[in-house]
Parts: sequence; C-alpha cells; structure tokens
Amino acid sequence: MDDSAHRKHPARRTLEPRVSSVNSIVSPRSKETRGSSLSQILASLNQAQRDTAGVATDEAILRSYVHALERLYPKTRFAMRLSPRVAERTTLVQATTHHIRAEAMGEVSITEAGLLRAGFDQPVGPPTGMTLRRTYQPILLAGPGEEPLPADGFDAPLGRAGEVIGVLSAEFDRGSALPARLEDAVLLAATQASAAIESGRLRRESLHLRDYLEKLLEHANIPVLVVGRDRGIRVVSSAFGRITGLDRAELVTQDVLRLAGPSERVRVLSAFVNALRGQDVAPFELRLPKAGGGHARLQFTLAPILDSEG
Repeated sequence: MDDSAHRKHPARRTLEPRVSSVNSIVSPRSKETRGSSLSQILASLNQAQRDTAGVATDEAILRSYVHALERLYPKTRFAMRLSPRVAERTTLVQATTHHIRAEAMGEVSITEAGLLRAGFDQPVGPPTGMTLRRTYQPILLAGPGEEPLPADGFDAPLGRAGEVIGVLSAEFDRGSALPARLEDAVLLAATQASAAIESGRLRRESLHLRDYLEKLLEHANIPVLVVGRDRGIRVVSSAFGRITGLDRAELVTQDVLRLAGPSERVRVLSAFVNALRGQDVAPFELRLPKAGGGHARLQFTLAPILDSEG
C-alpha cells in the first residue's frame, strides 16, 4: 500500500490535498461476485476495527476502512474523505483506491441523497467545509491510463455528534449492475469509521492531557497528590518528594490516610468524603513524617475531579 501526494490542478492552489492512495490489495484476477454476504461484510469491517484499535490517526482509520471495502468489492472504486474543516488548514485527509480527478482535488462534496441515506434531515445547506450536490459526480479516475471514464456512484456521510465531517464514496463503471449489499456495506463502513475517528481523537486528546499533566506535576513548585476514590495515591509530584524525602514510587497505591498521624486520620477522612460529595472543604494543615525523621508541615487544599455522574 502506497501513500502518495497528488497536487491540485494549477488553477486551484488555495488547498494542497494530501491523498492516501490505496493500491489494490485484491488480486487483479479476482472475479467480482454478485455481492458479499452479511457475514463477509461484518468480518471485513471487524478486521478494520481491529486494525485501528488503540491510538490511530484519522488517515490510518480512513485507509483501513477503504481496504475493508475493497476486500469485499474489488471492482468498485472507493474514496473516504474528511471535510477540510476537520483537517489541517492546507490538507485534505483522505484514502482512495484510485487517484482523484483533477477537478475534484480541492473540494469535498456529498449528495443530498447521501445525507438522506444515512438518516440526516433534508439538508437546507451544505455541511461546513463541503459542497452539497443534487446528483453524484464521479471523483475517481477509473482506467489504468487515468482517463476520466464515465462512471456512476453514490455516497454516505461520515458523522460526529450529529454533524457531517466527511464522505464515503463508491463508484463503478457506468451501466454495470450494482453489487448486492454494496449500499449496506458502505453505510456500515461509514458508521464504523465515524465512530473510530471520534474514538481515536478522544484517545489522542486523553494522552496529550495525560502527558501535559505529568509534565506539569513534574515541574510544579508546590507538592501535589492525586488520590483515587479508594483513597489510593495515584500521582505524586516531585515537589512533594523533595519536601518529605519520601520515595514517590513507594507512595503510589498507598492509602492516603497512612500519611497522617492516628489523631488526624478522622479529620482527613471527613474532608476526603466531603470533597467527593462536591462540598466545599476548607484548607487544613497536616504534619507529615519525613524520611530522615521529624515532620513537615503542609497545608492541603482538596480539589475534587468529578465526572458527569459524580
């Protein structure tokens, strides 16, 4: 599989698309069947789902699902493209089985029928960053000589939170019979790819925030503890280790109450429970044992981090 960059037609230089052109992964001698069974469709899409598990880029996700469809329908041409609104400013993120036609390089379009096919309401305007068309216009070059041969096709949207973020297109030679279950396969692939894109972005954002938090805690000048609902210590800042002399690695997973003296544990537990309930907890001071003997006086401010369900 090769990824190649196809530059736009010279007359349209405002956007330079990056195209993931997917070479055929099906033998040229394979014969097109009347259609794939539902079990074959699900098996191929499940393979794409496994291939994109974990942290995957948008481009990798598009490529995997285009492959999944090409395995099922080797004589059908596919393109999966994201709206420029959800991609980088000067790129179009897309994966295709064939090269994009020059006139389609700089825009991403979808048909009214494609939106209705996926259950969207009758459109009153084009999705942000995309062109809305009444009829399907081919965007892929079909022949080995890359000539714009006559073709028919249809499309389905990629969506996120009720908004259209891209399009999945399927094309075939004009006049040829539509393979059985092709429309079902396209709709299923569009739905799964949309979910994978959303999941992948959430994972990447989560990792980014985690790395940012780790760097923030590592360089913070104040002692910080992150404690779970079970009172187990999750994260210890370097400043906390410097002040107390305690081993940060040994503190992780310990019960936070063990840091307090026996006479102060009831007060710490009460403050912990009230913070989890969303109540305001006044700052309080604790005497913590130091590794070399003696105690360190630290003032604690509890800041609960709660999810939507508390």
